[in-house]
Amino acid sequence: MNPRDISLKVFPDVIVKDSSWNVITLQWGQVVAHDMSFTADVPQTGIATGYLSKKLKRSLTGDIRVNQNPQLALMQNLLMRDHNWMAEQLCDVINPHWTDEMCYQEARRILIAKAQHITYYEFLHIFLGEFLML
Repeated sequence: MNPRDISLKVFPDVIVKDSSWNVITLQWGQVVAHDMSFTADVPQTGIATGYLSKKLKRSLTGDIRVNQNPQLALMQNLLMRDHNWMAEQLCDVINPHWTDEMCYQEARRILIAKAQHITYYEFLHIFLGEFLML
């Protein structure tokens, strides 16, 4: 048996549907575990492809892992765009007399509150189960 056959026997390529776990739930766990808690990471230039070349285009988000995982890039872009949309609404529609910094900080506070709500009231219930969340 070659290594590929062994791998397919041990880890068959089948879809197992689960009512609790899905990609977005697991990805939110990545965001909470690394992005919000600022877990240390090792810088590497070839993180997107494995090649040590700085000529390759990569996303610059403050977290170099964004180039490893498309779902992580998606989550970070969604959060960033949500923040920018809120800041724009706060400055242009609700409080036009605010400075850009005031709008930025208020949008930041709102986004942090939204992330905490998602984590505590949606993600952790799935991750830990209802029994542990009582």
